[in-house]
This record gives sequence, structure tokens and C-alpha cells, in this order.
Amino acid sequence: MMDEFSIATCLLPGKYYYKKAKGYEYCKGVGIIPLGNFNNSKINTRGFKWELSGYQFEFGNFISTSNEFQEDFDGIPFVENEGIVFLTTSIQEL
Repeated sequence: MMDEFSIATCLLPGKYYYKKAKGYEYCKGVGIIPLGNFNNSKINTRGFKWELSGYQFEFGNFISTSNEFQEDFDGIPFVENEGIVFLTTSIQEL
């Protein structure tokens, strides 16, 4: 999903490398949000300012809405999730 301010990518359970669109997506304003309150799944990340390692994701407990991509990360940001999540990023004005 996309609007004039952000992109939301639905990630099914699995492992993902997220190659951000250079020139369009900011490093700041990254979120990982579980789909539904029943999710209660663990998540691991690499390439983010605040790495998540085995965090239990669910509304009322823990979600990540204010993370950032590491600007100096030598690689492609990585997400491993057990449940369905949305990865949200902020985009620049064209």
C-alpha cells in the first residue's frame, strides 16, 4: 500500500531482505506492525537502528512504530517474522 507519505509492505511469516528505494524512502520513520491482535509472534531484524531480537509482537504489548534504517549498515535490512506484519516506511516528497 502506498500514499503520498508512506509505503506499507505486508510480510507473511518468513525471512525478508528489504531493499529500500533510494531517493524515495527516508532512513527514518520505519515501523513494523503486527496484523491483528492475535498475532503474538516473534521478530528478528538486522540493519535497523534499534535491532529487534526475539521480541514478542502484539498490540497492548509491543509494536515498533518509530525505528530507522541504519544509514551506515553494510548490507540490506533484514526481517524475520513468525506472523503477518506490515513494514512501513516514510517517503520523500517528489
